Amino acid sequence: MASPLFCQIHSLDSKTVQVFNEAIFSRETEVRLSIPSIVFVEIYEKWLSNEEFCRKFYYEVFMKLRQSPNIEIKPLDQEVLEYVIANQEVLPKQEMHDRIVLASAMSLKCILFTTDKQVKDYVRKTGVLPGVWS
Repeated sequence: MASPLFCQIHSLDSKTVQVFNEAIFSRETEVRLSIPSIVFVEIYEKWLSNEEFCRKFYYEVFMKLRQSPNIEIKPLDQEVLEYVIANQEVLPKQEMHDRIVLASAMSLKCILFTTDKQVKDYVRKTGVLPGVWS
């Protein structure tokens, strides 16, 4: 079961929670998740306002993700930066972390998990990714 702390951060639909649970807890799965490291920067910046909550998040969420063989914490690399630069006109009013997350998914050509309405609308409209879930 996903950490209640993780589910508090965003309202995730049941399909998304199921995929995360499978990636985190199942050793017999084909599910692989790549989480851009910028996601953790955003979480710390926006939601982890006190030391106790930071520690809970670190041990209950981050460490579980890091220890899962099915989950990669993807660093900001040259390929992602090239996607961000090449697609500057894409969602120009979005915060940089949203554009980096989109660029990460574009570089991997994978389904994107996001709750951001503008990003979801863009992906659905353009078909730039195989799908978008929230």
